Amino acid sequence: LGVSPTPVREALRRLEQDGLVERVSARQLRVVERSPETLRELLLTAAVLRALEARFATAKITDAALDRMAALVDSLTPDGRRANAEYLRIAREFDQEIERAAGNPTLRGLIQSLSILGQGRRDLAVQSMRQRREVARSRIQGHRDILVALRARDPDAVEAAVRRHATTGVDLLLGEL
Repeated sequence: LGVSPTPVREALRRLEQDGLVERVSARQLRVVERSPETLRELLLTAAVLRALEARFATAKITDAALDRMAALVDSLTPDGRRANAEYLRIAREFDQEIERAAGNPTLRGLIQSLSILGQGRRDLAVQSMRQRREVARSRIQGHRDILVALRARDPDAVEAAVRRHATTGVDLLLGEL
């Protein structure tokens, strides 16, 4: 791949710190196996932290950011014409507006440390949404609910809406695990 050993070692060290790989011997690592129950608990923890991050963003988010979020939600349709990556990009941009408004890098680091599911699992979740329009409509409505609560500047409603949306997202991500 044309990469020197130093950045590879650093990447593996960070994966080990995050608990995603474990050292078997001085020169051997392996991917940590997690039970479905543990995965669920970690993802629910991240959902609660995301809800708290949104609560912090409530008083700080700008009207311009809310307008960008509304445009993103309006662009989501359960029509199946977009690639999975496009749906994920739009959802990510929506979340990033909340992250920027919250402006809490320590909390963001905690949330990212719990992001333990790979792109393949996320693609399967989007594919499930595309096959079941009621799931897609529910996910889009979750974004709308978050937006309404943010526009009302109601931290309790924002936290509840994000927690509800993120928790149902956990169920979708874990699917048939």
